[in-house]
Amino acid sequence: MYIEIDHLCKRVVARDTDGVRRERVILDDIMLSIDHGEFVCLLGFSGCGKSTLLNLLAGFDQPTSGRITVDGQPVTRPSNSRVMIFQQYGLLPWRTVEQNVMLGLEAQRLPRVDRQRLAEEYLRLVGLSDHARNFPARLSGGQQQRICIARAIANDPEVLLMDEPTSALDPISTNKIEDLIQELKDRYAIVIVTHNMQQAARISDKTAFFLSGEVVEFGDTAQIFTDPRDQRTNDYISGRFG
Repeated sequence: MYIEIDHLCKRVVARDTDGVRRERVILDDIMLSIDHGEFVCLLGFSGCGKSTLLNLLAGFDQPTSGRITVDGQPVTRPSNSRVMIFQQYGLLPWRTVEQNVMLGLEAQRLPRVDRQRLAEEYLRLVGLSDHARNFPARLSGGQQQRICIARAIANDPEVLLMDEPTSALDPISTNKIEDLIQELKDRYAIVIVTHNMQQAARISDKTAFFLSGEVVEFGDTAQIFTDPRDQRTNDYISGRFG
């Protein structure tokens, strides 16, 4: 498999409400395998470890034990081969749409003509080539999120990590982002965090249901939603859990 998550654990020590410092388990013995071209959704309640796993995949944090490999290489730090797309857009308001897309390319010290060519290519891919000279504030939330996707894929990554990328968008903008992700999924390994069960069922190939830092069930999305093997997954999907 392209991405291997092997016996991954993450623990932190934090002060509890009574003032005593205690160890808290965030992720416990996570085992997942994700292939290139697969679209995997991490599903579960808030605080169950989904975003922590995404940060570990990005190299923003390190596990307490276990390891993650991508294409056989251990993940030890951030890399242009793994890019994160957040719920908050993080666009620079004083830069045009095109200049925002070129931001990561500037760090690669590419000639300006190459940066412009790549920015135009990826803005065309996300359907925003007509807005290249506009500033982000003039665009809708859905359009701004598409700028973020163009900025991310302009760096030629292998893995796209998305942390609730549509949670702040209206249904029409959400559908456009989902359609775009579907167009892109054959090019990358995509891992998305969402609380939206309908979204997970619509767009992902596989789904992992997290509960209290554990992966309760991982499998084909159709099977997870129609014939879950674990009663806790069934309770969550049917709305009887929580």
